[in-house]
Amino acid sequence: MANILDYLKWRGDLTLEQSPFNNVDNLILCELSYLPFEGIVDAPISLGEACTKFAVMHKDDTEVQLKPEHLVFAEAIKDVPRFSSFILSDYISKFSPEEEKQFSAIKIRLEDNLFYIAFRGTDSTFVGWKEDFNMAFMASVPAQDEALSYINRVAAADARYYVGGHSKGGNLAVYAASFAEASVASKIERIFNNDGPGFLEEVAKKPGYQAAVPKISTFVPQSSVIGMLLGREEKYEIVHSGSLGIMQHNLFSWETLGPDFVRDSSNTVSSKIMDKTFKDWLISMPPEQRRMFVEKVYEIAVKSGARTTKEFTENLLRNSANVVKALSELDKDDRKVVSEGLKLFFKALSAAVPEEVPNKLKNKG
Repeated sequence: MANILDYLKWRGDLTLEQSPFNNVDNLILCELSYLPFEGIVDAPISLGEACTKFAVMHKDDTEVQLKPEHLVFAEAIKDVPRFSSFILSDYISKFSPEEEKQFSAIKIRLEDNLFYIAFRGTDSTFVGWKEDFNMAFMASVPAQDEALSYINRVAAADARYYVGGHSKGGNLAVYAASFAEASVASKIERIFNNDGPGFLEEVAKKPGYQAAVPKISTFVPQSSVIGMLLGREEKYEIVHSGSLGIMQHNLFSWETLGPDFVRDSSNTVSSKIMDKTFKDWLISMPPEQRRMFVEKVYEIAVKSGARTTKEFTENLLRNSANVVKALSELDKDDRKVVSEGLKLFFKALSAAVPEEVPNKLKNKG
């Protein structure tokens, strides 16, 4: 199965003039946005030079934000003619547990007057995931406000733009492009949402979002979970992933063929079940109840002692014991909030399974 690393080898010698910017290029720049470029992109710098410095700086790094593939990715892309001359600038990364905010973005010049603005997705911190869950009851979260401010600040009126991101980054790209100042929005030619969640109905119905819909290209893997959360107005395209379940969210698992993705005809039944479950679950809970549930679950997660999903799994027994202890220490009202939220979730799940499984069998027949 070919992926973005194979694309770099097989098509990396083709310039944008020879082969125009495509869906796979978009995916590669979204993955680039995950690299922590602090101390590297302090001023405009070529992608090749930035990734060379990154590979040296983080050679022996074990920081939690890095995936194992990131060093491989930086090494693979730094000398590729198609990408190495792109200019990186306006790198920003903000993290605030107090504001429950995790945000990062970078501006990439592809050619003289064409840019790609890439928003980073959720990292492995509990704070980052908490902000995602806040989208279930907040019309805008801090990262969305940051994305809107960022795009209005860095987008010059005399240029053309693609805007994109993966996971939460895809959501931020759609949000920023939808509600940007008119002079900026008019210069945005395409918006890429790569397996990013949707929005509450109150956001999706706003004129700015509706105006942006024709520009949005949304891609999800066949067993998508994250990309099916909340609602959206645009149609989505299904990409074949070589991984299973939630691991399909990893962009390195998406299959490529030439300048495009390998497509699937439909989502898996598990993806459809989770899609219906989450939507029905949210409908069954008013916003305040969602807020209280998310707050309590986050409070319990923090009491595990871990700050990230990686730290949690590395000390699974100890951290799980801390979670059980935190649950036992909840007062009556808080315990009711958690138990009622879980009860409604499993009720939605039990209703979704008998509906979607027969549909799958019927389509096979």
